[in-house]
Amino acid sequence: MPTKLVSGRGNYLYGNRQFTKPDAVAAYRSILRWINFIPDASVITVVGRRGPQMYGHDRLQRVMYALFQRMRRQCVAPTRNVNAMAFFDQGHPEYRQLYRRARVNLPTGSMFGLATRNMPLDMFVKDANEKTSKDCLFTQTADLIAYAALAQVREELGLLSQEHRGLSLHTLYGDLPAAPLNTKASLAPPRDGIVRLP
Repeated sequence: MPTKLVSGRGNYLYGNRQFTKPDAVAAYRSILRWINFIPDASVITVVGRRGPQMYGHDRLQRVMYALFQRMRRQCVAPTRNVNAMAFFDQGHPEYRQLYRRARVNLPTGSMFGLATRNMPLDMFVKDANEKTSKDCLFTQTADLIAYAALAQVREELGLLSQEHRGLSLHTLYGDLPAAPLNTKASLAPPRDGIVRLP
């Protein structure tokens, strides 16, 4: 959905017309500013590049395990101590496979470089649910946040296209309300709720 929206495709204007690209970005910003129904400090975005392995895993596994570790930490925090459920966008069986593994074995290290230990997602009450994003507000919200974060990180790395820079896509993430962002998800600055894996 975000890629269609920012490119002026998808007939999002009145349900049967296309936005111009600048108007599409303005609509995107309005939607992001409206995202205030999410609990405080609950939005965590993990971005990874091809690079060194983490606990013997690379690429998708690195990102998903880093996200699962932080989801677990959120659940067991003394102020929360809750059970949880996971929802994935339909059409990505690899997410569910990694989630199922993590419910049994989630290798977790420390910022001090100590040996990893297994800290599974055992507080998650059932198998992951799959939802099509067109029918699920939460999945659409996650897509919008993830794309905004990706544009910001691409700009930081010098990988954002000239067209997207001209549309200021790299500033979209800044339109999110501050309260839902988990600024403790990463110890490295900037503390903006985005975990940037090397």
